[in-house]
Amino acid sequence: MQQIEHKRYKKPGPNSDYFFFISSSSLADDLSFIEQHKIENVGLSQYEDYTFTNILPVLHLKSIRKLRVFVKKIDLTGLGKLASLEELSIGEEYKKLDFTGLTMLKHLYITGGKFTGLTELGSLKDLSIVYGNPATLSTENFSENSSIESLGSDISGLVNDV
Repeated sequence: MQQIEHKRYKKPGPNSDYFFFISSSSLADDLSFIEQHKIENVGLSQYEDYTFTNILPVLHLKSIRKLRVFVKKIDLTGLGKLASLEELSIGEEYKKLDFTGLTMLKHLYITGGKFTGLTELGSLKDLSIVYGNPATLSTENFSENSSIESLGSDISGLVNDV
């Protein structure tokens, strides 16, 4: 595998894969770099200079397999256009998230909120919800073809009516 070097291509944690964290100040260059190197793991983080209020810049990237989003009050409209996405981590709480169209998603890590499109996640293997409503984990919220192997919820900060 080709060694990729860039100051924003790094591991967000010791046991993590490498992710390219897009910067708003160099968006065109970053997107070009991602496409040129066929980078599959992309991060959007307010702590890594992503200041846009939406995910529109990444929706055309066909190589993305893993996406990490840690931006407060970001508009996640269009998320379903990332049909090849296999792993999604959303580190901020959103009032409503729509997973419609993410049929290839295998790993989902989210923080609270109300969700739609869970029944389409037939490939989902792992689901972790922080500050989630335990009712979300009910089997009726998932596809009959679901192959979930791991469900997890930290309800210590439970929000019932988000």
